[in-house]
Amino acid sequence: MTVNPADLNQDGVVTQQEQVTYDILQKDNGSAPEKSKEDYPVLWSRGVTGTPDLVGGGTRGDRKTKTEAKAAYTTGGLTAYQKKILDNGYAKYKASGGRSGKKGWWSDYVDAAADTNETPFDIVFGQYGSDADKYTSDDDTGSGKDRTSVAISTYTPELANQILDAAVTATFGTGTVLTKTQRDSFYGQLTAGQRKGTTTTYKTKGGKRYATTTKSFDEDVFRKKYIGTILESMVTGNDDIDLEGDAGVYQDTLLKYSDDMGLMKGRRELNGYVKEIIGKGRSVEDVTADMRKQAGVLYSNFADRLNADPKLTVRDLVNPYLQVMADTLEIDPNTVKLTDTTIQNAISGTKLRSLSDFQADMRADSRFGNTKVAKREAVDLAQSLLRSFGFGA
Repeated sequence: MTVNPADLNQDGVVTQQEQVTYDILQKDNGSAPEKSKEDYPVLWSRGVTGTPDLVGGGTRGDRKTKTEAKAAYTTGGLTAYQKKILDNGYAKYKASGGRSGKKGWWSDYVDAAADTNETPFDIVFGQYGSDADKYTSDDDTGSGKDRTSVAISTYTPELANQILDAAVTATFGTGTVLTKTQRDSFYGQLTAGQRKGTTTTYKTKGGKRYATTTKSFDEDVFRKKYIGTILESMVTGNDDIDLEGDAGVYQDTLLKYSDDMGLMKGRRELNGYVKEIIGKGRSVEDVTADMRKQAGVLYSNFADRLNADPKLTVRDLVNPYLQVMADTLEIDPNTVKLTDTTIQNAISGTKLRSLSDFQADMRADSRFGNTKVAKREAVDLAQSLLRSFGFGA
């Protein structure tokens, strides 16, 4: 397999951060040609067509003056997204022991950019990256003052798509095709949530520092909810859908458990449980616990034992009846449904049917006539009648 040299962390994906970093390293090694202004994306003006770089690349005459570039950061000449990228770099700079203020720190990058074919933003972007945590804060420089910091993670559309595809494949199997609307909606909601970040508030009390972190956006919870909306679109109007992936495992597990608990659950109701597991964060154990309570009400004769031992199922408790039924009807006991009318008549009333009475019920069942025993008994009866009329031996 060919490895892309720009894939710096070798995860199979070349992020914009890695590409910029790689280009800078190549330039430093003298192995990359000089870049012109057109070689670099207008990162400062991403998404705003026609807005020029604040510094630009190429010759000095093609870019704004350094004075204008330095003033842009300190006078609000950036978008909110751009400022967060730069604030992230400044926060990490301070955390590593840097002593310059924002003006001095930014001026250093403007001066460096004047000697390269990049913008200062390109350099900060390459050094600190767009996929790293972003920090906007009144940085704690050891003064002991209270402060609040906000950590923000942002993804590129490509990375968001990879995350979405991985989650969808794991949940529904490889055959699931997403629409552009679904992908765009996922990315829009994801980045909107990520901008809320995780807030850490620092307080000083009694000479001690305390940190309280509030998670304003939980990406795992969001992803589960969004996958739940995809499942909703898959099952709506398609009650008999046979799900694959994790969803299929949940579907099969709940179907078997409902059968073992003697509950008549349709595919639509089971899919409703699957949606709760995938989209709302419920566990399989939560759902089976609900089914267990339902079985305790339906089969009151077994309620105490079901409550006492959570590992027992109704199938375990009625196994003697299943064996009688299987032996009498000459069938595999594992194929017997607890919802079978004859079984239900024996176990769901206020009083359990005795096994002897149940065996009599089974011999009266129309299915008994197809067994070898029934056919042999019929032959024996016929021969006995013939003998009684003087026919045969």
